[in-house]
Amino acid sequence: MKWPEVELGEAVVFGPKTKLQKGQPYAFVGMQDINPIDNFVYSYSDEIFDGQGGAKFSNGQILFARITPCLENRKIAQVKLGEGGTGFGSTEFFVFDEKEEVSDINYLLYLLKTDYVINHAIGSMVGASGRQRADWQYFKNIKIPLPPLHLQRQIAAVLGRYDSLLENYQVQIATLQALAHEVYREWFVRGRGLGVIVGVEKELPVGWRKGKLREVLDFYIGGGWGQDEPDDAHTVGGHVVRGTDIPNLKKGQVNLDVYRYHKASNMASRELRAGDIVFEVSGGSTDQGLGRNVLITDEALAKFGDKVMPASFCKLIRADQVKISPYYLQQLLDHLLETQEMAQFEVQSTGISNFQFEDFIDYQPVIIPAMEAMNRFDKLVGPMYKKIGILSTQMATLRATRDALLPRLLSGQLAVEALETAEI
Repeated sequence: MKWPEVELGEAVVFGPKTKLQKGQPYAFVGMQDINPIDNFVYSYSDEIFDGQGGAKFSNGQILFARITPCLENRKIAQVKLGEGGTGFGSTEFFVFDEKEEVSDINYLLYLLKTDYVINHAIGSMVGASGRQRADWQYFKNIKIPLPPLHLQRQIAAVLGRYDSLLENYQVQIATLQALAHEVYREWFVRGRGLGVIVGVEKELPVGWRKGKLREVLDFYIGGGWGQDEPDDAHTVGGHVVRGTDIPNLKKGQVNLDVYRYHKASNMASRELRAGDIVFEVSGGSTDQGLGRNVLITDEALAKFGDKVMPASFCKLIRADQVKISPYYLQQLLDHLLETQEMAQFEVQSTGISNFQFEDFIDYQPVIIPAMEAMNRFDKLVGPMYKKIGILSTQMATLRATRDALLPRLLSGQLAVEALETAEI
């Protein structure tokens, strides 16, 4: 059945009114808080509202990035703030709500994330190159399918079953990540997991010693960027891992969109393999320091399905596995980032931050445990990393299935009744 079509502006409330009290704390959602592969905002900060401009929203409403490249990157998500929750955010968001007796907010979420809607929004962009924004006055006139309200809710419920499973897997992954880091802190920071007390005046266990970070690295090298198209010099294709990809990659989610061509020599020295760490050394922002890092696993490499290297703003770091394990090194780097011990090595220049990596590895003290302790640690946390990879693979399958159903359900090509009782 083909659904009737209406103009987008007739089906939504654009810029719904939300009252905020000046001087009070509210949820703040920045552009960086929206993950393109998620339908919901999972992280935000609490900030004082001082009357500034920008998006204002209530629980359940939809944030839609209007500026390039965030719109092309599909930064569109529904806010979940709890019953009665309100917040504010970036000036670069459109805010949408359902229209009473006309549309369902959950149906609108799936509709607004379709290629059809996003491509029309991109086509409406105006402004200077690099700072173009979608124009609502044009964008609101596109035709969208709008089934009866009860069918909108049924469609959203079917697709929402996939999102519920995805949320469950997200929680499991976050739990595994937290558990692995807690094991590291308990064993090697607090010194309790192995029955060892670590303190200023305490000796290390037999076989343990203190050293510097440099001596536990087998190899490190800056990343590369290559170019868009191959030529006589750039003959080897491969994916590139950027700093912005690190948070998702830590959850086992790979970005296949950045594929470039490199010199054979550059790829040969920079190709990532299991156990390598990608470490961000340039870029950053006022609320995101440098030093984000991710351990490359067999599961991640299998998902890339081709050669992959770190981007030019990152480094490849390889542990000397005679001395420490990659799991230990990655957890150490996370600990130093979490405690802001890395911040002293950041230098601001020309509008971006740069990380003084050579100074960092020369100065940073590390405890080098005996291999028996290292092996016990690996046996405990290694399966956690593997489980994260397995869960992320299952999540990719769920997303692919949901996204394949989406256009067919929205267009009426697939009857929602046929899926309401089907098992996922």
